[in-house]
Amino acid sequence: MLRIDGRVVHPGQPKQRALLALLALSPGVPVALPEIIDALWDHAPSAGARNQIQVYVSRLRQQISAIPIDTHPAGYVLDLPAECVDLIRFEHAVIRAGHLIRDGDLGAADQVLCEALRQWTGRPLSGVPGVYFERLADQLQERRLSALEQHVHVRLGLVERSGGDFVELTHNLRPAVTANPLHEGLRHGLMLALYHDGRPAEALAVYREGRQRIVDELGIEPGPRLRSLELRILRGDR
Repeated sequence: MLRIDGRVVHPGQPKQRALLALLALSPGVPVALPEIIDALWDHAPSAGARNQIQVYVSRLRQQISAIPIDTHPAGYVLDLPAECVDLIRFEHAVIRAGHLIRDGDLGAADQVLCEALRQWTGRPLSGVPGVYFERLADQLQERRLSALEQHVHVRLGLVERSGGDFVELTHNLRPAVTANPLHEGLRHGLMLALYHDGRPAEALAVYREGRQRIVDELGIEPGPRLRSLELRILRGDR
């Protein structure tokens, strides 16, 4: 979604939207014409691809004149501060949270990760067509899940430190695991929260359900981290 001065702007036809998305992913950095062509035509460009790109750029310049698209010897560049792009704000926040975690400041890391995850309002690049953008959206979604997993373990650490209960954490985690049943990191976090909350039977049920999904859909056993936690729960190790 593109917002200019609080107003949502719809940048035209599909390939025009795709071009704007590609430039916005690297604000201030020139994107070469061959890269643009490969992304917009999935490595099978039409004969007039370069001319069509010039048309798209011209139309975008008319629609979003507040954000210049500059011509560069290598291609085109969106003249936009990096912090105006939600994905880049997200990535910067995740890096900052990593530093805070290493410094032992889980409270500040929790706040930073909360803000980072607020940048997401749905599947990335929705409405942008093409195989290139579908694959990129999958990669970005994995980055979001990685940040969510990191946030879960920060919250686990905070609850353990404070001696609080894990009810709210398990309540918030269950929908995330349901939505991403093959993501072992989130499942590990839910199992750990349930176990620390004195609910080992529920934690083991979460493991068994996950194992069945992983075996059925991927044809493999869960990774060593999940298996190790299952064994730990069975033994009653703290």
